[in-house]
Amino acid sequence: LPAGAQVVFEAVRNSNGAQLTDFRHVVSGGNWAMSGDRVRQLPVGELTLTATLVTPGRRNALAKLPVVVTGDDEPDVVFVPWPRGAPVHGPKAPTVARPATAQSGEGFPAFAPPSGSRVYYVATGGNDGNDGLSKQRPLKTLRAAYNKLRDRSSDWVLLQAGDTFSGGFGGWAKSGASPASPIHVGVYGEGDRPRIRTNGDSVLRAQGNVENIRIEGIHGYANRRLDQTPTSKNIWRESGITLVGGGRNWTIQDCKLEGFHFNFIFQGYNGKKIHDINLYRNIVTRSFSHWNGNIGGHSSGIYAENVHGMEIVECTFDHNGWNPRVSGAQRTLFNHNIYIQTNSSNVNVRRSIMARGASHGLQLRPGGEVVDNLFVRNALGFFVANNPSLVQNNVVLESDDIGRLDPRGQGITINPVQSANVTGNLIANKAGNAAWMHAIYVDPNPSVAAEGGAFRVHISNNTVWNWTMESGYAAIDGNRAGSLTGSGNVIDGTDQQTGRRVVYRDTSVGFDRYVDGGLQVFIDRAVNRPRGSWEPRFSATGFNNYMRDGFTPVSGTGSF
Repeated sequence: LPAGAQVVFEAVRNSNGAQLTDFRHVVSGGNWAMSGDRVRQLPVGELTLTATLVTPGRRNALAKLPVVVTGDDEPDVVFVPWPRGAPVHGPKAPTVARPATAQSGEGFPAFAPPSGSRVYYVATGGNDGNDGLSKQRPLKTLRAAYNKLRDRSSDWVLLQAGDTFSGGFGGWAKSGASPASPIHVGVYGEGDRPRIRTNGDSVLRAQGNVENIRIEGIHGYANRRLDQTPTSKNIWRESGITLVGGGRNWTIQDCKLEGFHFNFIFQGYNGKKIHDINLYRNIVTRSFSHWNGNIGGHSSGIYAENVHGMEIVECTFDHNGWNPRVSGAQRTLFNHNIYIQTNSSNVNVRRSIMARGASHGLQLRPGGEVVDNLFVRNALGFFVANNPSLVQNNVVLESDDIGRLDPRGQGITINPVQSANVTGNLIANKAGNAAWMHAIYVDPNPSVAAEGGAFRVHISNNTVWNWTMESGYAAIDGNRAGSLTGSGNVIDGTDQQTGRRVVYRDTSVGFDRYVDGGLQVFIDRAVNRPRGSWEPRFSATGFNNYMRDGFTPVSGTGSF
């Protein structure tokens, strides 16, 4: 730990946010012991465990882990997501259910307005002449609600569930009071996400230095792009939720953004930086633009530049960067599900789905952590570069071509990087026609090594299956400059060092066997998940567990 630092462990009930005081524990220095009794005494139900690193003179760092405590007289603790089965504490291992139906409220933090907040209600049947301070006197438009918000306050705007609104918030320059008391945009009533038809504008367009914002449970819909062909440059370049300039402490949870040029933009600009963006269980789909920069330009689900501290957790990205129904919006090399620029830092992507991107599922140019994700049908799965990176326990499937004349089919790429640990990944069933595209490819620029730049890559315990390469190439290629080590890697059931065979439980696993209708139905269920619900079966964790079960070795060993 840094000098003078402590880690504070706590637990809260998801249902009401109540803190479990008996669980709280503080560690410091070299004393990391915590009694198992604290875990055994956790109550049955859905909880969230938190660990907060408190360091003098620095911002606190927070990590969260959802858990489900099950059982009767002897409760078990099941850590969610369940990596490769169900690690549990207790005398018996419970059966882990993967329900086909949504589970209401599972794993979503509950929020409440702080004392002194004003809560403004908005409904399509409202009137902008109302004060908006009650459900009986709602406002009609989002812009009217924004005008009533107080800058540097903890005020709330709540949209009626199931309603469809015409126009978004427009320009936004107001900040919340603090990280603990942000301005909150959310939903009231029963029903699905309120839909915001943006009519050629943004859901929200923040500029300047906007801090302490939380957005939950809304659906931004680019109707003039999805329901008709874009007719002007402004509509071609319409974005969803945008923060340009500076800012910090934005949390966006359980939202759906659909059909924009960029669904999300976080861009530190004009000498300003953006800090601490948290994206949790959002659905980001169908972004597109025209390939000609004079008309539209590049497009991605998320574009982030000069952002320092970003967590993307259990989000679903599908079909971003292209639209085959719109002339000029075809797949190109420049459009992606997620595009993070090099001048960002501390970006982590976890337990998320990146499917059917125009080119890359993820370009993580500053490096970071890519852990427990599912990448499917992207032309190039993902890459990391520059800063130390962890690439762990991802499943990369069916990387395909950008187009008939642009063959691809790359899995994981490690570009010039200080260091990278590539471990426990499953890369299988290449669909692209580029015979030179690898499952795992280490590609440092020789000038990096020549200039004394660090380049240390460790590749271990990865499984590669059915990743077709032309003669003379290996599915894992690390014969480049820099320091490369590895162990435990198996390609098509062959130990890469000894040549011994590894037999798996069932290599025919895949989307077609996982759900009737295959990949299309799986993605449809993920992108159409109702507000406030979570379907473990149609998540990265649920499907990855299924794939890993099929690729569990029943004999043999592997090494690299």
